[in-house]
Amino acid sequence: MRKILKCMFCFCVLSLCSNLNAQGQKLEIEGIIIDESGEPLPYVSVVILSENIGTSSNDEGYFYFSVAQGLKSETVTISSIGYKTQEFSVAKLASVATNKIVMEEAVSELDAVALESIKADLVVKKALQSLEQNTVNKLHQLKVLYRRASSEGGKAKFLIEQYANLYDNGLTKPVTSLEIVESRQSEDYRSLFVKQNGHALSVMTKLNPLRYPKRVLSFEYKQIGASVFNNEDVRIIKGTKEGDKSIILYIGTDTYKVYKVETSARNLKGTYIFRENSKGKLYLSYHTRVFNAMQKLPPEKLKQMQKQGFKGKRMKVSYLHEAFILGINMERKRFKVKDYGHANADMTDIKMPYNKAFWETLPMPLDTKLFKKIKRELQDNYGVPLEEQYQAVNK
Repeated sequence: MRKILKCMFCFCVLSLCSNLNAQGQKLEIEGIIIDESGEPLPYVSVVILSENIGTSSNDEGYFYFSVAQGLKSETVTISSIGYKTQEFSVAKLASVATNKIVMEEAVSELDAVALESIKADLVVKKALQSLEQNTVNKLHQLKVLYRRASSEGGKAKFLIEQYANLYDNGLTKPVTSLEIVESRQSEDYRSLFVKQNGHALSVMTKLNPLRYPKRVLSFEYKQIGASVFNNEDVRIIKGTKEGDKSIILYIGTDTYKVYKVETSARNLKGTYIFRENSKGKLYLSYHTRVFNAMQKLPPEKLKQMQKQGFKGKRMKVSYLHEAFILGINMERKRFKVKDYGHANADMTDIKMPYNKAFWETLPMPLDTKLFKKIKRELQDNYGVPLEEQYQAVNK
């Protein structure tokens, strides 16, 4: 009898462990998104609307994220301006090692006459007036993977990645707080150390032109084309301003939703792409910006580099920023907001020990082509594997 009870107990323990293990396992979803001619499509939104989680494809069209087993029956929505939105079950995508998603082009019905039926500046004004009703406008938590890389003279010198919670009240209100959850950075091989006045994520929100309607309205606008997003015709409107400044807005003809913004100034170019949540409200899904400049070297560093054959007094520097929004939480009771002291600090001033397990289990978006190059150069140029750099620096 005792043997029978012992066997039954062992069986129950094994069954429980098996069930817990199954619940803890993740479903991996990955693939490449291409157009009908086979060209990769960058920055396409891949999201489970019911859960408000997802990712975006990189600049080579590849995407990856993982979800809990319990979401197997949920739907993945894949959408991009200019293409028909597609839907797949999580189970179907997870059953294929590498999915190939072919996006069918969506042709706008707006002709030249229709485009000119409303003046461009009036369309922009209406879109700005509609921001509060078209976007998530109450306190919410954005789960963000943020990357920043620095290059000097065309060579990679530094990389930092942080996973953060950004607490925002919407585009018509100021950001509430920023919490850095995990951080890792490479060895710092830079000759020029320029710190930002605030965290790069805070700078990202401040540079978003939609937060400054008066500035946006100061541009001179004209309509330069049309497209489609989620079965809605989209007007592509370009604004120009003295000093080589420009802005391009992708605005829905019916809803006046702003689906995408591209900005350009003398040394800075940026892109903001928005996606809809389960209630049809827009929030940021992807951001990138690049800053290029010729910066003056400090006297001591200049002398040192001139001995090595460097000519001139200035060096070309590049800063590449990238943000992937991996999820949005709109249930106020599920997060706590306080002043974490991170919003006004440069990324490099926030020191944390390297949590290898966290980075290995985080459903990381696949690196863009430029970040692949940067990571490869940081290893090859200095002869130290990036993993060793993380372990040595982040203590």
